[in-house]
Amino acid sequence: DLSRRIGEEENAVAEKLKECRAHIILALNKIDLGDKRMPEYVEFWEKIKGVPVTEMKNFTLLPISGMNDKNIDKLIEVLFEILPEGPPFYPNDVITDVPQKMAMADIIREKLFNMMKEELPHSIGVFIEEFNTKKKTINIKTRIYVERDTHKEIVIGKGGATLKKVGTLAREELERLLDSKVYLELRVKTQSNWRDDLSILTELGYRL
Repeated sequence: DLSRRIGEEENAVAEKLKECRAHIILALNKIDLGDKRMPEYVEFWEKIKGVPVTEMKNFTLLPISGMNDKNIDKLIEVLFEILPEGPPFYPNDVITDVPQKMAMADIIREKLFNMMKEELPHSIGVFIEEFNTKKKTINIKTRIYVERDTHKEIVIGKGGATLKKVGTLAREELERLLDSKVYLELRVKTQSNWRDDLSILTELGYRL
């Protein structure tokens, strides 16, 4: 994190990697805020490894910005170049190793977070109540748990606009996932302290 000075965390990580022979990627994030501390980080790693950065083997220095998406694609390229290719753990047509209903609920929950960002607290759960096929259309009935009525108002939005948009985005991705036309019904329910209710947590698929 180029926005802060080198501290205990950086020293602890570097000490563990001091004798590491595996490839190390030093991704210096928040370059959008300036690079005045970059020499400090370079000097720090040169001291740890005992050689100049230009002479380090299995070492990649990459300035990035998560905010501005700078060099993120390059970071992914470097990772794929380094990672060894291994055998597939699942058949090619298996796109997830979690139960289908849980995958569907995660898609809907993701759209909720993307739509509302800081407005929505993390105390939200999504449960697939019904999942059936009628006339080549998959019908999905969903219950969305929130802890307060004020949260419910945020999720629904003025005139139901927010929930409708979430439903549209989720349905489009669900249709790609299921390779079928989808009818999606979303209902929001206020349930105080639902995260402490073992029956609801079990219903949502969490293993306790």
